[in-house]
Amino acid sequence: MAKYPEIYRLLSIIRLPHPWGGQHVKAEVYCHPFRCSVEWWDKVTDPHLTVGCLVKVFGKIIEVEGYGPILLGKLVRVEQAVSGINLFETVPDRWGVSPMLLSEAKQQINKLPTLVRHVFNQVFWEHKRLEHFLTGGGLAGWLDEAKNTARSITNPSEGLARMLLWAAANQGGGVPTVRQALLWLAEAGMHNAGLSGKALAELTWLLVQGQNHQRKPKQPKLRLVLNP
Repeated sequence: MAKYPEIYRLLSIIRLPHPWGGQHVKAEVYCHPFRCSVEWWDKVTDPHLTVGCLVKVFGKIIEVEGYGPILLGKLVRVEQAVSGINLFETVPDRWGVSPMLLSEAKQQINKLPTLVRHVFNQVFWEHKRLEHFLTGGGLAGWLDEAKNTARSITNPSEGLARMLLWAAANQGGGVPTVRQALLWLAEAGMHNAGLSGKALAELTWLLVQGQNHQRKPKQPKLRLVLNP
């Protein structure tokens, strides 16, 4: 049997009254290349399970000929971002993202420093934010910045600053703002992600310079310190 992903995107969910009480729940989940149907009985409605969120599956997956994989178990929403998964693998066709760009993004993000991938997942774990970013025309520009970051991994702070500015620029169709990028850094818990105070100060400075399109003057090189 194929090895199935750990985390999926919830594509649909239907709750029906069960003859013996409770609910018969049917759902569909996706993580490239797997699309899986899930059915289970639940005593009460789980309000956290909403279309678009990321979920873990618990139970047994069986292969049904002519129908595909079915999971007899249950879904649980994953509230906290997981660094190890590739969010681009969970983007469904219905979002209308260019297959060519999406395929490139799946490969490119794995080439980035661990810290950058961590922040990307923290920022875009909420599905509406990710969908808006991908369908708002920002993916092509993000890929350019991701490639630059992968080529210059000796300075993760600078690459992270560029990528956050690109993301901020494509949230509302306006000019990227330092405030928005820094709010995302706060949401991502950057100190826990491994940025020292000096590196965080450098990143803030780079965000300001990136917005104002100014050249960075020569300064003592700041080192990115990763927590053990």
